[in-house]
Parts: sequence; C-alpha cells; structure tokens
Amino acid sequence: MTTAGIGIGILFGTLFLLILLRVPIAFSLGISAVAAALYLEIPLLNIYMKTVTSMQNFVIVACPFFIIMAQFMAFGGITKKLMRFCNLIVGRVPGGTALVNILVSMLFTVIRKYGN
Repeated sequence: MTTAGIGIGILFGTLFLLILLRVPIAFSLGISAVAAALYLEIPLLNIYMKTVTSMQNFVIVACPFFIIMAQFMAFGGITKKLMRFCNLIVGRVPGGTALVNILVSMLFTVIRKYGN
C-alpha cells in the first residue's frame, strides 16, 4: 500500500474511532486531520494557514449565524406563524410544501430588511 493510502486509512480510522468514543465531530475532524498530516509529514503550519484563510471567507463564517437565527425563530414561534400563513396561500397547489419553504424564506428576508 502507498503512503497516501496509509494516510487516508489513518485519517478515516482515527475519525471513526474518535466518533465511536463520542468525541464531538468538530474535534474528531481536527484531530484526525492532524494525525494524518503528521504521518504524511505535512507541516502543521500549512494546515493552520489554510484554516485561517478559509475562515476569512464571509459565507463560511455566516453559516453558523443563520443556523442560530433559525433556532431563535423556532423557539420564538415565528417560524410556525410564517409557515401557517404561507401554507394558506399556496398549500393546495401541487408541490406546495416547496413553495411554502420559498415563501417563508422570502418573507423572512423582507421582515429582516424592513421590519422593526
């Protein structure tokens, strides 16, 4: 087996082992990547630099905030009210569930932009 094949085996092996040991997935991904990089003799500074430059991408940084906002909307009951309203408008149309999803997203954007 080649060095790259063994590195891939170490990567996935440590990932699955850590997941089975109930380590959080974010930590499991990081630890398994570092273990594979150490075996393949990749400098850890390269991994650090790639991580930092990736985190400067606005879209990647914004994703957790959208998830948190969805949780706030769900706990506050806004999501149920928006879904009920949009279901009244397009609920009887075939494929209405997809249309309700699109309408809720559009209404949420309008509320965020103009509402207070």
